[in-house]
Amino acid sequence: MSWQLPTRIDTVILSIALSRLGAVQNPIIHLYRERAVGFALRQTGSTLLCIPRQWRDTDYLALAERSIQRMGRPPEILVVDDDLPDGEPDTFPPPPVGVPAGALDMSPADVGSIAFPFAHIAGPDYLIAMLSVGFPAVLAEAFSAPAQLSLFRQHGVTMVGGSTAFYVSYLAEQRKTPNEPILPTLRLMPGGGAPKPPKIHFDVRDEIGGRGVVHGYGMTEVPMITNGSPHDTDEQLANTDGRPVPGADVRIVRLDGAEASAGQEGETISATEVEAVLYRYPKVTEVSVIGLPDDDRGELVCAVVQVATGADLLTLDEVRAFCREAGLMTQKTPEQLELRTEWPRAGTGKVVKKALREQYAGRASGPSL
Repeated sequence: MSWQLPTRIDTVILSIALSRLGAVQNPIIHLYRERAVGFALRQTGSTLLCIPRQWRDTDYLALAERSIQRMGRPPEILVVDDDLPDGEPDTFPPPPVGVPAGALDMSPADVGSIAFPFAHIAGPDYLIAMLSVGFPAVLAEAFSAPAQLSLFRQHGVTMVGGSTAFYVSYLAEQRKTPNEPILPTLRLMPGGGAPKPPKIHFDVRDEIGGRGVVHGYGMTEVPMITNGSPHDTDEQLANTDGRPVPGADVRIVRLDGAEASAGQEGETISATEVEAVLYRYPKVTEVSVIGLPDDDRGELVCAVVQVATGADLLTLDEVRAFCREAGLMTQKTPEQLELRTEWPRAGTGKVVKKALREQYAGRASGPSL
């Protein structure tokens, strides 16, 4: 069965109940619309779809009906809303090997937060950690750092995070009141997904407090691959995504399938490497590096940047000069610069680079807003 629900307590309860019943669940992030929802339902052959009737400005019942219009065997639609039946208390087994609870030293004294879509793999991961360790968490239906910080302070939240977009948002709020901690009880910022620039760890540690950013690495097919630890050094936390989790074996190979030797460089330009350099530039608050089609070389390096509030507009010459001074090889230096104040994001908060490539492909080099 499938469900498309926002991050709230009813959603967590429904997911647990279905798990205890042995149902096969297909969570759908609540930001997806007809095309993606219909595809997911057809691919999984779902027989039931649970939805809210209305959430924020979206009529989910109408969305669901449009999504199943062309299905030969459409699923039954169940409107959940806020009236789930009461259940009996239950106990839960120990967590499976690989959950980040041990790596992050989580304890019953912690207070966590789920401000990302619970339908994302991080939702069940986090829930397992909560149930096995015994700590509570504050849930947020939609992420907005300014709106949620007062609630997090009220409950003494010790762990916030999610992805690089979340770290950047919290830093932006802290910089509005540099002498007043936005989260005085913060212990660390755990997260994963999109790569983080090394500078983000030090900025969080020095400006907001706590241990800084403790990042992990995974993917849809293998959710937990590596995870950092608050006991890692600052250099490790800033420049890596931790060690392989228990039970995971990691092997890095070349294009021909042979195992890569230590220190071997890749054969393509790493967007993450260029982004890490640009994040060190004082004018930059967020950056996404993409490859755009180029008639001569096949692809050129484009830096899409959000300039810090109050800073002068950034120029391509400035960016190139900074990259050269930082020791970045010429082939990796941005050849096109685009400035923007809003970003296309997936439900997890990641910047949708595909949307950026589609927008800027074919545009003449030079900054734009």
